[in-house]
Amino acid sequence: MSNLANVGNIVRTLQSVNSNVTEDGQLCLLSLEGDRLIENIYDNEELLSQRCVTNDAKHNSSAVYMMLESSAFMLYLGSNASLCAREFNHGEKEWVEAKIEIPHLTDLCPETRLSVVTVPEVTIVFYQTIKGQVHGIAFDRKKEHWLAPFCLPCQAQRGTPISAFSTQESVIVSFVDIEKKVHIFSRRLEADKWEDKILDDSSDNAHMMNLVVYENEERGTIEAFAQVQNKILHIDQHQGRSCLGQVTKGEFTPITKAECGRFIRARFGMLGRLRGNTNITINSNNNSGYAPISVWGARRPAWA
Repeated sequence: MSNLANVGNIVRTLQSVNSNVTEDGQLCLLSLEGDRLIENIYDNEELLSQRCVTNDAKHNSSAVYMMLESSAFMLYLGSNASLCAREFNHGEKEWVEAKIEIPHLTDLCPETRLSVVTVPEVTIVFYQTIKGQVHGIAFDRKKEHWLAPFCLPCQAQRGTPISAFSTQESVIVSFVDIEKKVHIFSRRLEADKWEDKILDDSSDNAHMMNLVVYENEERGTIEAFAQVQNKILHIDQHQGRSCLGQVTKGEFTPITKAECGRFIRARFGMLGRLRGNTNITINSNNNSGYAPISVWGARRPAWA
């Protein structure tokens, strides 16, 4: 795949509600069209097909894939701003209504965004509360029950994008605070508290529409791609902020091909994580039609 094709995937991911990958390696991107939540399936640059997930999604809201060992779920905000669920019926190739009861989840912010991290034994859903804090709640996949929620100690901007992923040692969660700075919270799997740092050069007076934070595996640093209004930015702790181009009427225009290529080369360990590549496969018998569940981390977090 060319550098610009990789940039295209980043742009599409930033403009989408959430992303996943099929067992055939095709990229799935969610979009909202009014109250319709649509799954768009790509093979590289080509849009292969579309599926309607629901006709009852909240306008300008959020949704996230939640992959379990034997099934694929979609969590989304319904028209009444409550958390709803759909399960993928592989035989019928469609999303059907499902019931997932999550205790303690009664204070959702109506503009909350959602993000999911999968680590050994548990899946963690991150969301924003009505008071503006970002919370996480873990689902124990082995015992099949939800644990008590926990809070990240920072006041977030209302409706902030939330970007979460995990490494072998830590869970990392990022979002925008009320001063419009990107916070990076990290917690080692065996640690008893979160560590917080601000991503340098991330503050912006303009509205940050979406955010993808990832680890540059060669450097061991945290970097980000963001969409701020119509600009696609790369934020690097060492090189600062760079604009890759802008989006106009759904079309991405790079500053220059060479400029885009300079940032994309050697940075596509993160693309695998956007697409769901794994270092541990735990559901080889999964028949959902999606790729095996992505598990990062050497062990179950001691705090979940």
